[in-house]
Amino acid sequence: MSGPEVGDGRPALEQRITLALTAKDYNAATTLVLEGYGREIGAFLANLHRDGSADEVFSAFAETLWRVAPAFKGESSVRTWAYGIARRVSKHHRRTTRRRERRFEVFADLPALADVEARVRTETMTFLRTDTRSKLVALRDQLERDDQVLLML
Repeated sequence: MSGPEVGDGRPALEQRITLALTAKDYNAATTLVLEGYGREIGAFLANLHRDGSADEVFSAFAETLWRVAPAFKGESSVRTWAYGIARRVSKHHRRTTRRRERRFEVFADLPALADVEARVRTETMTFLRTDTRSKLVALRDQLERDDQVLLML
């Protein structure tokens, strides 16, 4: 996936990204990394996150890549550097997911309370039910435009 090489032995994509980073054009550099290596890094993350969270992790990777682009020192290839970012983002996602799961195991010892919590959380509130909402919308539509806006605020 390295592509054609340029005179100094580096793939052309690597050179273009490095030039963008050197010129401090981080948006262009990030775009080039995502266009050039995004698919393979996405596949890498999909293999690591078979639970369906790969898209979320890839988004976090892209954001992190853009944020840390100014820190690229050229001590490795851009591809290696990008994979390192992807691995760190993946690890962070797994760690925070485990923490979040542990935090929501509060009612593990109290199944009756867990059932109540789940029922209350999933029941549709009265004012959000379709029939009630329709009546509220009809009432709101009877108001003048300025009053409608105030009511929505």
